[in-house]
Amino acid sequence: EQFFISYGQKSNAELLLLYGFSLDRNPFNSVEISVGLLDDDPLYDEKKAFLQAAGRGDIEGQGLIFPLYNDRYPNELLECVRMLCVTPKDLEKPGAWGEGSTMVPLSALDLTTPLDDANEALVFEAIIEACKIGLERYPTTEDDDTALMSDRRMFKGLPQNARNAIRLRRTEKRLLKRTIATSERRLVQIRTGVLDPTPQPWKLPPKRFDQILDDIGVEIKP
Repeated sequence: EQFFISYGQKSNAELLLLYGFSLDRNPFNSVEISVGLLDDDPLYDEKKAFLQAAGRGDIEGQGLIFPLYNDRYPNELLECVRMLCVTPKDLEKPGAWGEGSTMVPLSALDLTTPLDDANEALVFEAIIEACKIGLERYPTTEDDDTALMSDRRMFKGLPQNARNAIRLRRTEKRLLKRTIATSERRLVQIRTGVLDPTPQPWKLPPKRFDQILDDIGVEIKP
């Protein structure tokens, strides 16, 4: 009787760490980015207290770590960055009978939905910046990795762990670049009210279409 083993919905980083292998096409891939408080934020103390009360990680060290996936932003990432991008003006509420204004606490804000266009634009600008910083941390570019993998003789001559690591880092770079592109389109929509049109995948040049399929883990067999 034939037996089947499922490793579950794991990214290549998890597969490599736990089992010592990675997949060329893995739809569950993810990459981590970090965001954090700015020292000169006028609401630094309030935001730090808010994060600590929520039990959120290493605020002053490596930052707040969140995963990025092929097809979505985690809700926790958006909610956190919305809070980080809040300005004192966002906390001002008109006083009774139109007299003056009062400051509401951060906990009074509904961070599960966009606060306003200005805040949401700052959110996606912050995500783009975090992704660019993530890309700069790699010693090679995506093109470098692709060129190395394309030289099959040289690539197969590398130890298996090295090949897996190269596949993993190229996938992570692609996820970061895709997130940047998606965030830039969202910024256009916020600022103009019009979603930036993108070509339908099947109308793209064959090489670009193949790359999209490869990125999301789809293989078309003849």
